Amino acid sequence: MLGGRGGARAAPRPAGAVVLTVDELTVAYPGTHGHVAVRSASFELRDGHALGLVGESGSGKSTIAKAIVGLAPITSGEVRLDGETVARHGVRPRGLRDRVQYVYQDASASLNPRMRIGETLAETAAIAAGGTLRAQRGRVAELLSVVGLSAAHAERFPHELSGGQRQRVAIARALATRARTLLLDEVTSALDVSVQATVLNLLNRLRRDLRLSLLVISHDLAVVRLLCDDVVVLRPGEICETGPAERVLRSPQHEYTRSLLAAVPTLTRARAAAQADEGDT
Repeated sequence: MLGGRGGARAAPRPAGAVVLTVDELTVAYPGTHGHVAVRSASFELRDGHALGLVGESGSGKSTIAKAIVGLAPITSGEVRLDGETVARHGVRPRGLRDRVQYVYQDASASLNPRMRIGETLAETAAIAAGGTLRAQRGRVAELLSVVGLSAAHAERFPHELSGGQRQRVAIARALATRARTLLLDEVTSALDVSVQATVLNLLNRLRRDLRLSLLVISHDLAVVRLLCDDVVVLRPGEICETGPAERVLRSPQHEYTRSLLAAVPTLTRARAAAQADEGDT
């Protein structure tokens, strides 16, 4: 169990407790036209749940995730984590490393090409635990095992891994901090469909076993349907529909949501692929 060595996890939250609150969040970028990327967005993510942020390119879904961790400016509104205000206008988030982790679409860009995978994981774990690299090396094999990789992968460099394996390493690095909330930004969009399925299966298993909370940013409604309990639909800059994922995707109430669904040829292939075994290619 990941919480068993090198420092304990935080005390369990009550089942269904609100983990992350985005309250009337507005993000506007300075300039002649004062572009508003997100306007008055509000939603909650609950403990052990997965919430999907969906919308076309430019809808503001990634901007919201970046504002949560301080990578985009907050014009008004605030972000609360476990009831504590962690981000608002003029206040950059602090102390979130061991509570929230951002996993990017391009795992290659987030991994140091000059460091072996084991070194990357040990360094991240050491920073989070306040210890030494040597003290954390024993944890590397454990982290790799949790994401379905062998201890031998610790000796490899990022370019020696497949795309799916690199994304598993990125997830392992997020887990190395013992964060219980992950922001997943299009993490399967660059992968083949069969590999997407194994990564989605992995995320579902980790959410169940480690009781993680996931904020899933995706333009792929099939991915959201397979992974998420609830969904927030963003039409450029604003939320237009929210609710349980199954209900929203089966019987959308807003015309924009219906147009997104109409643009998806079929969900059959994604459903079938998600039932593939956990082996990576």
